Amino acid sequence: MANPASSTNPLQDVHLPAEVIHQIGQSLDGPSLYSALRVSQRWKAALSLNLWTRISALQVQHKELYPNQVPSSNRDLSMSCLGNILRMTKRVKELVIQTRGTESFIEVLQAIRAMERLQVLELQFPHSQTLLPLSPLFECFSKLRELHLRGKWYGLQWQTGYTELGVDQRTEVADGGEKGEGSWQVRTLTVCRADIGIAELCPNLESILIEHVPQDYVQDELPTFQVLADCITLKALEFCPLVDEADMANLETFMGSFAAVETLIGFPLWWSTQAEMLTTGQEQIPEAELEEEDEEDEEDGDADADAEDNETEGIAGPFIVLSNSFAMPKLKELEVTASALTLDQEERFASRLFFQRPMLERLLLPNGMHIPLESLLQADWVCTNLTELQLGIFPPEEEDDFDNMWRSFFLRIGRLAHITILHITTTDMAKEQDCLAGLRHARNLRELTLLDEGLWARAELRSLLTATPALQKLMLSSLSASEHSEVLEWMHEIGKAHILANQP
Repeated sequence: MANPASSTNPLQDVHLPAEVIHQIGQSLDGPSLYSALRVSQRWKAALSLNLWTRISALQVQHKELYPNQVPSSNRDLSMSCLGNILRMTKRVKELVIQTRGTESFIEVLQAIRAMERLQVLELQFPHSQTLLPLSPLFECFSKLRELHLRGKWYGLQWQTGYTELGVDQRTEVADGGEKGEGSWQVRTLTVCRADIGIAELCPNLESILIEHVPQDYVQDELPTFQVLADCITLKALEFCPLVDEADMANLETFMGSFAAVETLIGFPLWWSTQAEMLTTGQEQIPEAELEEEDEEDEEDGDADADAEDNETEGIAGPFIVLSNSFAMPKLKELEVTASALTLDQEERFASRLFFQRPMLERLLLPNGMHIPLESLLQADWVCTNLTELQLGIFPPEEEDDFDNMWRSFFLRIGRLAHITILHITTTDMAKEQDCLAGLRHARNLRELTLLDEGLWARAELRSLLTATPALQKLMLSSLSASEHSEVLEWMHEIGKAHILANQP
């Protein structure tokens, strides 16, 4: 009599070498692979690597591989072992490898060269004084959609050492691998500041993250930002801090070429000698007109203010240059990380964002940058598409206007129909029910941070939560243990204790 298990699963009694079973798994689609895993424990073990590379019934598309933390393994994974694993997972589409070890990763890079279906690759290795030439991987890179090279462990020119990739790197460079005769499909790129020249190989580049140069890395001359200015498809530009004035001056030279950029992240503010505020695309003001404006300022008794403005000219540090050439009319997302502007300059800068940037959807200003509330209410906001706003505010000085101005401010927040995240920092805030009532129109508000130097009363907190019924996360000013317990008890009374993000 036939074994029921054998009749339902004819592969049950097939005893094949594990390598053969693995090769069978490479050719199976998701549902078939799922069925094969159920044949036996032996088949499941042999096919497990395919789960890291195939789209299965469980929608497993890729696996992030960390050499020191491999799933279902309690021991460290050597680079040699990782290389062997990657050779068995050639169908992987997305791969992230991060390690702080110093072991040679030649075998890993050899395996990556053979991964024909790879679309997203992130390599983060420790900085090395002996740089590994990347040219043998250029053929693999050319097919990627995303490439993230983190850490300065590689070089774009032929370097001595690490000659074990199994190919003649000099020949590949001569064939155009590093001369850029062929183009890459990469649309999202992360590279070190010293290697932005890679962008020349990416004619369809849409997003780039530029990381800082390691302190112990020495290079005679960094490439200019001309290579990015030539990327007509570039929509997102993100920086880790720049380190000197020369770099910022070079960036200023090409700012006018980034007309298609929609996302600008990681930029601190810096005051240029020709600075006007971030505008919607005015032409550069002639020097003669600037001189006339200076004369008018002096006549109006503003010479001291001008002197204060110019004190920042020689600042050595990572600051964005705000000039008329910095138009970016399509800007939708702006994240400023620090400011070296005077209070007057910050006020004008922020005002123009609210009054002249209708396309803005995300605006994050640094915590140390505070804008007078009066200046934000001088004209109607045109940035009505904001979904996230982080802003520091100086409260009104006149007590008679205090409540009215805060009431007007929250009414404007309420008119932002798409706002979901709001972060406000100030020294004093009106918390009465009629002042906060404007928030009730912000029906999509999910996360709210209100940081001031005062404490919330029970009635004020109830008014706030009543005005924001859809709120999922609330952060208030720092609370002591007793204050935290009291606020938590108040929120528990109205069933909102779970949204408080403060820790005692």
